[in-house]
Amino acid sequence: MEQANNKTRATIGRAYHSGGESVDYRGGMTDLVVVNVTAPDLAIAETLARALVQESLAACCTLVPAVRSVYRWQGGVHEDVEVLLVIKTRAALVDELVTRVRALHPYTLPEIIAVPILAGSAEYLAWVRAETGGSEVG
Repeated sequence: MEQANNKTRATIGRAYHSGGESVDYRGGMTDLVVVNVTAPDLAIAETLARALVQESLAACCTLVPAVRSVYRWQGGVHEDVEVLLVIKTRAALVDELVTRVRALHPYTLPEIIAVPILAGSAEYLAWVRAETGGSEVG
């Protein structure tokens, strides 16, 4: 198992390592996550993003306009064009972030999915920690 973990670490390290940049890899255990949230339009997405960043619940929210969602809801299949928020934050803030998104979001059941960050630019990940009230350990 350790050999498999080392192989994964090496592969991820190569994928993110370029030009002498240091790579932050914590063996699959991370304190940082990317949270995906969809919103019905750009105005709502911007409201969510600004609130999360201003309240230090997120270091950065990237807004991706015009994503198409196909989903089942109340017995039917629906399609909508939405805005995807890609939110970078600490795992410790996810519960508070979910509560805040639900309070501001117009959907009855908004998509809020947190995915662990396994590796990335050490400097960027340290910045995410610092901007969300965590330590700058990189």
